[in-house]
Amino acid sequence: ASKPITLKMLLDTFQREGDLPGSVLELYEKGCTILCEEQNESRRAAHRIGNLNPRERVAVATRIAAVTQFANRFAIWTGTEAQGVPPEDVPVAELTGGNETAEQSVKITHDAVLETLGTGLFSSRGQERLGWFHQTLAEFMAAKYCIVHELPIQQIRSLIFHPRRHRVIPQVREVASWLALQNKELFAEIAEDEPEVLLGSPAASLSNEQRRILTDALLRSCDKSDVLHIQHNLALRHLAHPSLAEQLESVISNRARFWTTRYFAIRVIRDCAINSLGRQLLDIAL
Repeated sequence: ASKPITLKMLLDTFQREGDLPGSVLELYEKGCTILCEEQNESRRAAHRIGNLNPRERVAVATRIAAVTQFANRFAIWTGTEAQGVPPEDVPVAELTGGNETAEQSVKITHDAVLETLGTGLFSSRGQERLGWFHQTLAEFMAAKYCIVHELPIQQIRSLIFHPRRHRVIPQVREVASWLALQNKELFAEIAEDEPEVLLGSPAASLSNEQRRILTDALLRSCDKSDVLHIQHNLALRHLAHPSLAEQLESVISNRARFWTTRYFAIRVIRDCAINSLGRQLLDIAL
């Protein structure tokens, strides 16, 4: 609720359903579907709502997201190629062809792409150019494309990891975070080498077991002095789980652990408001 984009999704979902989604994953799923509905009141009154229903537009949008995120494209070019396509854009013609799956198969035609670009998921980037209304929408939808198409783990690795270093490509860190939330094997791989990536936008939906694993991975990263690479604005509150106090108590009380690791553990205690460890923290301070 502290972010305008997701606050709007929460309000829209509650207004329609009288309840709030149970996870960030569910929130984005419903929020993107709502954004794919016809927003113009006059067009709705005239029954000019296009040829696709909202879920079919979502299916088309996932393809657009996959192209823009994994190919690092800034916008979608809706003009003619004779006008000159900017090198950072992808023309509509390159997005067409084949089918995507919603309730039924959706043929990806030029008109289908333009109809989807006319939804609330996109906004103007200048003449003949459209881009994502918000970057997090593109990241969620790109991950959704991979999940819907059941891409094998080898192919997902090639999309998110640097070819020469087993590190997540910076431009797709959030996409990787969405994917790891829904793929146990990928979650374990990223946690081992770059655990801070998993504290992205979807972190609020991590299971208690995932939070426990991620906490251990972050502490090991600190032991290896990788703490210097960990951002200080990480949403550590998302590490909270029922046995977190027990998990961290042995770390902060162990003088054999690196001071950076103990300091990081204390940051987690503070951000997760673990009041039961107050006595141990007082002993350290004294």
